[in-house]
Amino acid sequence: MHNFTSYLIFSLLPCYLLQATITTGSHTVASDGEITRIGAILDQTLRAGKEAKVSIEMAVQDLNIEINYYKVFSLENNPVHAAINAAKELIDEHKVKAILGGHTWDEASAIAEVISEADHDNDTPVFLSLASITPLQAANQWPFFVQAVLTQSTQMNAVAAILQSWGIHQVTLIFETSHLAHSSAPIISHISRAFRKTGSVLTHILPLMCSVDEELELLKRQQRQVFVIYTSLELGARLFQTAKKKEMTGDGYLWIASNQITDLLHSVNATMTSSLEGLVGVKSYFPRGTPDFQDFRKRFRHKFRSDYPEEHQDEPGIFAVQAYNVGRLLENLGHQIPPRESSTVEIVNVIGNGYHSVYWTQGLGFSKTIMGDNLTDEELGKALWPVQPWYAHRRGSNLVERSENRMRVGVPDKSLFKQIVRVDFDHKTNKSVFSGFSVSVFKEMMKEVKLPYEFIPFNGYSDKLVKEIGSKEHIFDAVVGEIFFVSNATSSFSEAVVS
Repeated sequence: MHNFTSYLIFSLLPCYLLQATITTGSHTVASDGEITRIGAILDQTLRAGKEAKVSIEMAVQDLNIEINYYKVFSLENNPVHAAINAAKELIDEHKVKAILGGHTWDEASAIAEVISEADHDNDTPVFLSLASITPLQAANQWPFFVQAVLTQSTQMNAVAAILQSWGIHQVTLIFETSHLAHSSAPIISHISRAFRKTGSVLTHILPLMCSVDEELELLKRQQRQVFVIYTSLELGARLFQTAKKKEMTGDGYLWIASNQITDLLHSVNATMTSSLEGLVGVKSYFPRGTPDFQDFRKRFRHKFRSDYPEEHQDEPGIFAVQAYNVGRLLENLGHQIPPRESSTVEIVNVIGNGYHSVYWTQGLGFSKTIMGDNLTDEELGKALWPVQPWYAHRRGSNLVERSENRMRVGVPDKSLFKQIVRVDFDHKTNKSVFSGFSVSVFKEMMKEVKLPYEFIPFNGYSDKLVKEIGSKEHIFDAVVGEIFFVSNATSSFSEAVVS
């Protein structure tokens, strides 16, 4: 059960007593030299929330900000409901000037709505969002909204680059649909935008909650071999392990994990990591070899072990680094808050109980080290799979060949209106001939998306053909016919009318 959400309230003593403002887009928040109260809303049941809490407190301490209020409260509702209640209390009772938090877009947007609707006596609080999945219009919708961490755009561009390097164009997206997951619309938007740049296409989108075995059986029957998975680490691990049992991994298959999974590899044990062997993923990059990070790492591990003794892995990950950087932004109250941008992504391949890495940088491509020489496609393969033979041409060819399966499009051979759809049989060629308005429109559409397909005649009318889409046999991927949605679209269809 998702029970615990916490928030912190800090008092910030400005280093100077002059009039100052925070500027975020077109929005300004005045600061008159009095104590400024800062709130943080964090989910304490998840690793991201735990790392963020520790790091924000470290940042506050480094800035000599005195913590004068701290509270953890328990709610039996979902984290969005908890975030709403916390935001209302921070604004109405504690009059905070800034709020940090919201690792998922559902949480972040809920907090932003509370800020937007609140009755502010003087100033609107600034919201420093920790959500990496954010619609492009968020800053326009809420002028007080600051995207304080990197978005998924660069991550998804890296995924598109991996697919392009292997000549793969057709991809299945699997994403989680539980209350713990991100909203699907921004995810699909980021991925689709990245794929358009390289010619890849999402040919299938699978929302996944818990029926992993059944869904994989369906994907196997559909002969889908290239997958991008955007789920929690727990569900992603179960999905990949089940795929292994069904012989849906290895040669001829490609599984690419988003950073929702890979950014938590540092927090799991060797058994969990080894169960993901063969998984490729994009991972948030941050420099680990600098003296500043080593000092941060030492202090973080000590405090994390003290605050969360039940956690066996105490290494800081991207959530810790991001939260510390956002906490340091409090120092800029009264100044322009700069955008935080990065164009480098770590590409990992899980091997044994660890992983091997290369890097991808926007505009530069793949390299073995940061700012190193670019890798060719073959060198990229050897770098990602260094401990086993890399059959680049064979594996690449298999992936391309098997990802180019034709879409099976059902066409009814019985119709009330032959002008809409018609199926005839040509005895000379021994083939079916498909014609009509719906068929012509479908052909033109497929020219635009450049996907291979084949028409398959169906013995019956459109209403029965539509039901075949959800059948266990799954003969068809799409249908063309005299079909359109009516108001009760989930339960009925209506014949088209021609005048």
